[in-house]
Amino acid sequence: MNTPKEIYSRLLKLFPVQSLKDFYTISGSQIDLVQHVSSRNTIDNMNTFLNSHLTLTKQHIFVYSHSNRNYSRVNSNVFSDCATVIGESNSVNKKTFSLLFDVEFQLSVTGQIEEVSIKYKWPVRVTITPTNVIIHVTIFERNPAASEFPDNRKVFVIERSITEDEIVSKIMESLNRFSALESCDINNGVKHLWAIDVIDARFAEYKKANSISSETMDAAFTIKAHERALYEQIILTPLREIVFEFMGTHKNENIRYITIDPSLGKINVSIYPDDVNQIDNIIERILQNN
Repeated sequence: MNTPKEIYSRLLKLFPVQSLKDFYTISGSQIDLVQHVSSRNTIDNMNTFLNSHLTLTKQHIFVYSHSNRNYSRVNSNVFSDCATVIGESNSVNKKTFSLLFDVEFQLSVTGQIEEVSIKYKWPVRVTITPTNVIIHVTIFERNPAASEFPDNRKVFVIERSITEDEIVSKIMESLNRFSALESCDINNGVKHLWAIDVIDARFAEYKKANSISSETMDAAFTIKAHERALYEQIILTPLREIVFEFMGTHKNENIRYITIDPSLGKINVSIYPDDVNQIDNIIERILQNN
C-alpha cells in the first residue's frame, strides 16, 4: 500500500485529468490514467510532470514580503532538511522551487483491528522575487484516504504527521536564514483590479471601525455592478475574505473565481486553473499594483 508507485499514484490524483492526458498522450478515466502513468514511468519522469504542472493543483497561497537583496543566492539546499526538491528554475527576477513533503496518515478502518498507515507526497511550490516569497500549498483533503478502501468502508484519521500550517512554518524557518518574512498586505493591488473592473465580488468580508461586516450577493449579482454604494464603502476599508469573479473579457483569461484575504496576503484557489501560468499572472498583477 505504500510502495513508491502507489504513493505516486495517489499524488497524481491531485492534478486535473486533462493535464495527465496531455503530458503523457493517453486517455481514460482518472483511475486508469494514474495507474497507467505510475506503473509505466520512472519516479524522475513523474517528477518532471509534477514540477511543470504544480500550479495546476487546487491550492492555498501565502504571500510574504522580504527585504534581502541577495535573494538570488537561495538554492535548493535551503529546503533539503524539510522536503524533497524536485525542481528549481531561475529567471532574471524570480527563483522557483518545487517541493514534495512526506505526510503519513494513521487510520482506523471499519472491519480492521489494527491501525492502517498510508503515506503521501504533498506538493508545494515556493517562488522568490526581489520583494516577495510566495508559497503555493496544494490543497489536501482532511481524509484523502477515504477512497483507498473497497466496499465503502468508513475510514477515520487518528493522526497525521504534518499539517499545512506546519509546512508553511518549515518553509519560513528554512528561509529565515536568508531573510525574515512578513505577511504581505495586498489590499492595494486587489483594490486596483477591482477598481478597473478586472474582478468583482460575490461575497465580501471587510473591516469597519469596531467590527467586521460581510455581504453576500444573490445568484449572478456582484457588489460593484449591482450595489455601487456598498462598493464605495467597502473599497475604503481593509478587505478581509472576498470571493471574486473575473469580469468581461477577463473571464476568458482567468479561472472563474478566486478567494482572497488581502489583509493577510492569502489566496485560495479551490478549482483547477486552466493553464500553468494563470495563477502566477493573477498574483503578478496584484503585486505590480500593490
